[in-house]
Amino acid sequence: MTDWGLLKRHVKEFNRRMARIIPGWFYVAAYERQARGAWHVHMAVHRVPRMLEHARGVKVKSYSVIRSVWHAVVGELGGNVDLQASKRMRAPSRIAAYLSKYMTKAFADGDAWSNRFSSSKGLSVPKPQRIRFVGWNMPDVLQAVFDDLDTVGYQGSEQLSVRLSHFKDACWFILDTNIPMREPAWA
Repeated sequence: MTDWGLLKRHVKEFNRRMARIIPGWFYVAAYERQARGAWHVHMAVHRVPRMLEHARGVKVKSYSVIRSVWHAVVGELGGNVDLQASKRMRAPSRIAAYLSKYMTKAFADGDAWSNRFSSSKGLSVPKPQRIRFVGWNMPDVLQAVFDDLDTVGYQGSEQLSVRLSHFKDACWFILDTNIPMREPAWA
């Protein structure tokens, strides 16, 4: 899929259909343009059940339904659907880190006017905040961030995720307060 507008229409229709099938369906999607020019969608959805009940009472795997809906939307264009129910991605901070990696890449690669993510209606997605440390080296940036965290009482735990960009020229920090604080092993 190399047509940006068509991809966005497909994603919108896919999610419209999924919301009819799975009550409470909501999503956040990030778009990535691959080196070959094709678009790839990274999507986080809320709690997909393992099984869905068909109208006649027959249970089917939800992943089979999701694949079928995607293929029904895109038709002969095909495409792959890779679904992962990973325990490591359940924390909002980890999901945010995963999607923000692709959003950041898309903003750097794309047109200034084009939206690089989509989400369900009623779901609030905060705008990204960029802070540029021009002339700083990475250890000094990290020291400044951790000094700031220390002033607000952060002692360290699994709440904090740190990611470096592919070229090691940018990083982002996600502090997830939904994960309970615990004493770090190095304390």
